[in-house]
Amino acid sequence: MKKLLVIGSLIFSTQLVSAQSVIPVNEVERIEKFLASDDLKGRAVFTEGIDKAADFIAAEFKKAGLQPVAGSSYLQEFVINRNKFISAKGTADGKTIDPRNIVGFSSQNKISVNQSSGYTVEQIGAKDTLYIKIQRLLASDKNYVVFVDSSHMRMYNSLKRFRRESTPMKGS
Repeated sequence: MKKLLVIGSLIFSTQLVSAQSVIPVNEVERIEKFLASDDLKGRAVFTEGIDKAADFIAAEFKKAGLQPVAGSSYLQEFVINRNKFISAKGTADGKTIDPRNIVGFSSQNKISVNQSSGYTVEQIGAKDTLYIKIQRLLASDKNYVVFVDSSHMRMYNSLKRFRRESTPMKGS
C-alpha cells in the first residue's frame, strides 16, 4: 500500500510540474507578434527597433523571475566597429572603377593594391551569400581584392551606411 501511495504521489507531482512548465500558446503568440511587428522595423543593427526589442526581452526575463548575470540589468553592453568611407580609386582591366563600387576594410590609413602587393583575388558571385563569404574572408590572415557580382548591390548599399567608430550597443 505504501509503494502504491508513493508511486501515485510521484505521478501527481510530475504532472503538476509538467503543467507548470508548459508555455501557453497565446503567450508565445504575444511575444512573436511583438518581435516581428512593423514597429520594430526589422530590428536592424543601430536602429531604435533593436533597442525596443532588447528592452522588451529584458522585461520578459524580469517578469519570468530570471536574475541578471551581472549588476541589475539584463542588457549587456558591447562594442561594434562601424566603417566610414574616406575615398577610393581604382582600375581593373584598364578601366576606371566608379568609387561608389569600391569598398575596403583595413586598419591602415592608406592601402595600395597592385599585382606585386601580395593580395589574393576573390569573387563573390550572384549565387553566393554575401555576408557569409565576407565573414570567411575577414576571418583569414590574407589580404584580398574582392570582386562582388552586381546582383549584391542592394546589400552593399545597406553596408555603406556604417561608419568606422566604436559604438556601445545593448543586447539581451
